[in-house]
Amino acid sequence: MKKYEDFIAGLKQDADPPKSVMAKYTEALDNIEQLAGQKKGEIIMSAGRKVRGNTWIKAAVVAGAFIAGGSIFALSNPVAASKLPIIGRIFESVEDDVTYSGDYSAKNVLQGKADPELVLAEDNGITITASEVYSDGYSVYLAAEIKSEKGGFNNIPSHYTRRFEETVSQSVFAGGTWSVDGGKEEHLSNSYFEGKAVDDHTFIGMMKLDQQQYSEADGTLNLKISDIYYDDISEEVSESIEPANRFGGAWNLSVPYSVDKQHCREISVNQKNKDGYGIEKVFVSPYQVIVFSDVPSEQYYEQYEVAVFDQDQQPLEIRYGYQNKTIFAVQGREITKLHIYMSDELTFDLIKAVDENEAAQAEIFDVQLEM
Repeated sequence: MKKYEDFIAGLKQDADPPKSVMAKYTEALDNIEQLAGQKKGEIIMSAGRKVRGNTWIKAAVVAGAFIAGGSIFALSNPVAASKLPIIGRIFESVEDDVTYSGDYSAKNVLQGKADPELVLAEDNGITITASEVYSDGYSVYLAAEIKSEKGGFNNIPSHYTRRFEETVSQSVFAGGTWSVDGGKEEHLSNSYFEGKAVDDHTFIGMMKLDQQQYSEADGTLNLKISDIYYDDISEEVSESIEPANRFGGAWNLSVPYSVDKQHCREISVNQKNKDGYGIEKVFVSPYQVIVFSDVPSEQYYEQYEVAVFDQDQQPLEIRYGYQNKTIFAVQGREITKLHIYMSDELTFDLIKAVDENEAAQAEIFDVQLEM
């Protein structure tokens, strides 16, 4: 262990780890050191491959290599986490470029006690390792590493994640189902890990899963992936709609999470115009704003538009809406004020508004909220 004494001393400066954790951590490093010719980082990163049966790899996992639980001291401390491999730091690595961007490292995103066997899944040459998880009560955000024996991640096309900025990410898509705490299974409809290729065989990204109802209870995300696929930029001109790379299999993950109640708030509005169009409530988290609209009962399933501007009169990026819920990405802003506009038809004039003057020309109702 002499080779790693400085490493452990550095970690102790950043946190006060429990003795049981340190015992597992030093044991893991001892076992890693015994493997000649391989670097510690390479060994830990290979935990998702076919060596997963080795007990010392499991010990390294428990000690903090990729666990998704805040009970492991190193990964719940940003400074200590910076000394570890990419697993446990994926939010930090992709947080600036993904659609629901923001400062994830500033939040206690690593919660609960995760079984290493349940946060890693391998099938058909693809290994998925859960890294971190965050929940605001309406959505669960899961960060993960995906490894592929076939590769091809470097050739995944990039897409824009901002309306007014040229910020791009790559995506690996997933099919299957998901649920929380054994509840109703939802389909992974157009769901994807958004992030970037680390190398041609390694991809890191974040998936956002939206719950139908708010829940402040801590729980477990159960993800059952049956299909992994991603495109190749060299085949974008192909007439086939089939992705260049598709893998069927069974990748089941169970990741515990805690709901962030400290940095999220729901604001009751309950204001309408004379025609019955208005805003019921607004939910604000560090990464999204959800606007719940009121519309006349006979028009409930008709299309309408909602636009949101912040205290700097800058529009928030609208992501999608369904029934009475419209979701916007905060994208790293600190929200102190919201100005919400609503129209009674889907002309895209309100959604496309680049400033509040344009929004005012298209709206039939507006409300301002102080945070």
